[in-house]
Amino acid sequence: MFSGIVCGFFMLPVWAATTQYYLAGAALLVVIGYLDDRRSISIGVKTAGQIGAACCLVFGGGVVIHNMGNLLGLGDIYLGGFAPLFTVFAIVGLINAVNMLDGMDGMVGGVCLALCIPLAWLVYAQGGFAVGAILVFAVAVAGFLLFNLRMGNRHARTFMGDAGSMLLGYTIAWFVIFLSQAPGSDLRPMAVLWIVAVPVMDTFRLIGWRVLTRQSPFSADNTHLHHILVNRGYSVNATVAVASLVTLILSATAFYISTFQFADPILFYGFAAIFLLFFVVTSRVLRMTKRAVPHVESAAELSAE
Repeated sequence: MFSGIVCGFFMLPVWAATTQYYLAGAALLVVIGYLDDRRSISIGVKTAGQIGAACCLVFGGGVVIHNMGNLLGLGDIYLGGFAPLFTVFAIVGLINAVNMLDGMDGMVGGVCLALCIPLAWLVYAQGGFAVGAILVFAVAVAGFLLFNLRMGNRHARTFMGDAGSMLLGYTIAWFVIFLSQAPGSDLRPMAVLWIVAVPVMDTFRLIGWRVLTRQSPFSADNTHLHHILVNRGYSVNATVAVASLVTLILSATAFYISTFQFADPILFYGFAAIFLLFFVVTSRVLRMTKRAVPHVESAAELSAE
């Protein structure tokens, strides 16, 4: 996927000023992820690599979240001098949210491809590099999915590992931050939450569930979204389809709301309501099943990870 993205970018007629910094950070994550997939490096080294990649975008490419929009209806929230640090935290957070979602064949690829469709359409009117970069990314992910999805009796032939999932999370973070903060962009800051809703909501739900059940927020368990769906009888492909469809619907909703200029508080409180519903429903399901996943004993049955 990284090779496809690089080759695709070189074929585009124009480049964004941040592209070289994105590619530097992406290459760093691919190397760190590869080493982790092969040798299982420490969480400290892995986190340091993620922070380094985020700093490439923030301090090299100037990709910074300055304005979070009018969340509460009291005026736009500007981060001022705190903006670079907050942006690094947000990028690292989204990288890990996407990485945590990667628990079965086609899951992360399907979700990332689904959110690219409304995102590309939203920035189509701007033309230039933005829409081309999104389409290059989408084609790279689609090419990977041809060999990663289970088709009939054929199992997945390739796996993205941490190298791939971190690359995808990093690229999505670059897109949504760069586009939402660009002057005159049609992508509003609050619409970003709707676009990345599935990995973000699942991550916060996981942390909340583990805290409520007196576990470490960073502990490994079988309470991820894909575990819940598989435990309810969904196949691997059906689970991927559900997550991708939900992503497409929420991203399309963000496109619709941004296009017709709904107020930011509607976006914020609407997202909060959806997350609350998601948390309540999944928590109830987990309690009903006592967090057991009877036919999935290990992650190896869902993916190589």
